[in-house]
Amino acid sequence: TRILLDGQDITDEFVGTTIFNVSTGAIGEFQLNRSTQDVGGEVTSTGQVLVSTQSGTNQIHGQLFYYFQDYRALFANAATTAGAPNPPFQRNQFGGSIGGPILKNKLFAFVNVERIKQDASAPVTVGPLFAATIGAAHPTLPSPYRETYSTARLDYTGPFGGHYFVCGNYNVNASFGNFGSGYNL
Repeated sequence: TRILLDGQDITDEFVGTTIFNVSTGAIGEFQLNRSTQDVGGEVTSTGQVLVSTQSGTNQIHGQLFYYFQDYRALFANAATTAGAPNPPFQRNQFGGSIGGPILKNKLFAFVNVERIKQDASAPVTVGPLFAATIGAAHPTLPSPYRETYSTARLDYTGPFGGHYFVCGNYNVNASFGNFGSGYNL
């Protein structure tokens, strides 16, 4: 599937997803096309996802959000086996956006930022030699994850009905883990 952001291809050719994440708060419109798309899109046999970022308007607008998840909430512990460690998990996801005019009817700005701060732990599998000492003292190891992504866009309404824009995206993440297969000593 071909994925385009403001007309620019952001498809990762090896994995088949995007080369960077886009915050949902930065998305103004999106369109899903199946393999029988119109001639306006790129050549692809599986379809495409077209995404356009928000722009500023003559009115100041914005949003803020905060999501919280924790392993102690409601029935999160219901599936754990008796005596097995229940690795801690907590995710804080927050961000916001603001847009508005710089020059009324001419120049507009939009900025969006989102951050994920996740603290989780992975179970440790310890051989019988270390089970009583290391395994009992450290049944899990921390596996933190951090991600920040943002979008900034300037729109200009120029002469002869022209509309021009420039958009920049920033995405950085850091994680510590081994893709869910546990730690072994």
